[in-house]
Amino acid sequence: MNGSNGLRDKLLRFMQGRYGADGLFYFMTAVYLALVFLNIFFHSWTLHILSLAVFVLTVLRSLSRNIEKRRRENEIFMTAVNKLRARAARSRRMREQSEDYYFKKCPGCKKMLRLPRVSGTHSTRCPACGEQFKVNIKPFRGKRTRAS
Repeated sequence: MNGSNGLRDKLLRFMQGRYGADGLFYFMTAVYLALVFLNIFFHSWTLHILSLAVFVLTVLRSLSRNIEKRRRENEIFMTAVNKLRARAARSRRMREQSEDYYFKKCPGCKKMLRLPRVSGTHSTRCPACGEQFKVNIKPFRGKRTRAS
């Protein structure tokens, strides 16, 4: 029991002042595991070398003492991930509302407008920039999501 605590203490001392794990670390680990899994089926030297390179980079990042640089890398990665999540959530909301609303970008300011889904050609004004333009709204053809 005392030996395992000694090993744990040595590991903690070794990792002191090093960067450790973050969101990018976990993503790179998942990429490494995916490459290894794919290589089970394809038996490719390219996948093998690529997976080893990802593994080495992941370990070197976590053992790095340049904490500020690793923090910036993770911040850039997390910003990109959050943008993708926001885009997916926006797309999901638009898909859920597509039965009742028609979405159109303003040709002037590129802001996304949510217009009531009334079939036909309509004239509308952008609330952000005031530009007036015509919109041709077609009837909804997707699956009905609620009971009628």
